[in-house]
Amino acid sequence: MKSLDAIIRSSPEQLTWQPVVENSNLPTAYEFVIAAGMGGSSLGAFLLRAGNVSLPVFLHRDYGLPQFSDSVMQKSIVIASSYSGNTEETIDAFCEAGRRHLPVACVSTGGRLLEMARTQGVPYIQVPDTDIQPRCAVGFMVRALLKLLEKNEELRALENVVQNLSTDVLEEEGRSLAKKLKGFFPLIYASGRNEAIAYNWKIRFNETGKIAAFSNVFPELTHNENMGFEFSGAQRALPQPFAVVILRDASDHPRILLRMKIIAETYQARNIPVILHDLVGATVWERIFRSFSVCDWAAYYTARAYGLDVDGEKTVEEFKDRMAQNGIS
Repeated sequence: MKSLDAIIRSSPEQLTWQPVVENSNLPTAYEFVIAAGMGGSSLGAFLLRAGNVSLPVFLHRDYGLPQFSDSVMQKSIVIASSYSGNTEETIDAFCEAGRRHLPVACVSTGGRLLEMARTQGVPYIQVPDTDIQPRCAVGFMVRALLKLLEKNEELRALENVVQNLSTDVLEEEGRSLAKKLKGFFPLIYASGRNEAIAYNWKIRFNETGKIAAFSNVFPELTHNENMGFEFSGAQRALPQPFAVVILRDASDHPRILLRMKIIAETYQARNIPVILHDLVGATVWERIFRSFSVCDWAAYYTARAYGLDVDGEKTVEEFKDRMAQNGIS
């Protein structure tokens, strides 16, 4: 397996990969997309929302399919995404779509999912197996999904992003962020429309940084989560191991930006570290992937600071093994 630092440096190359649809027979008259996937394999579909792709995309991270009405399901296509091709929840969703005679496609490097797609003549895109973790393959997964959905303009927009992803500059930003977060669990906040970006950051700190991290969105968090940081009375004795990272987008609603400012001031007054990170870029895709590069490096240097294995997936693999021992594979 390639070292993680080499993977991060080469990740912009994913945005120029040219996916090919096999067994291309998806209907064109659909109104909804149900994107089934788990963990890192679901991140690409989640990003379609942040990327302003003009389609209602429902993210399904569970067994089976969502309990929508028959009228909605009849106007939907199902896309099952599993980087390994062996994710049991995603395979179950794929099989359920087949049982219900719904149009279905898949995105994978191989495994059982791709084997079933080939056998059944289902449309699929085979993602390059470059021996990386699913969270590191977001560029591949986004491009595969856009190709299936025939979003050619978005595919071209992604290719134009690569020239602006200067790895040296972004690595230094990430290293600096990791230093500020040393000793804290990150809380990643963003606007509702950038929820997928915040969630991607959370996953990178979880899987690469090997630390607890959480995400939430404005304006919802200002109606509840901020109440948990009053630290009054006996609550003052509780540990306060959190630092807040606010992903600020200049194109967010002005009232959202105001909420971010007020939350930052309120938390800082309560001695909670707050880091304001601006999402920079001329396009939404540039803002997304520049921020991911920064976070990849921040998570990488976080793990290094704690002497942890940045490449390992021990906890996830142990969990999968225990599931397999109980009759699930």
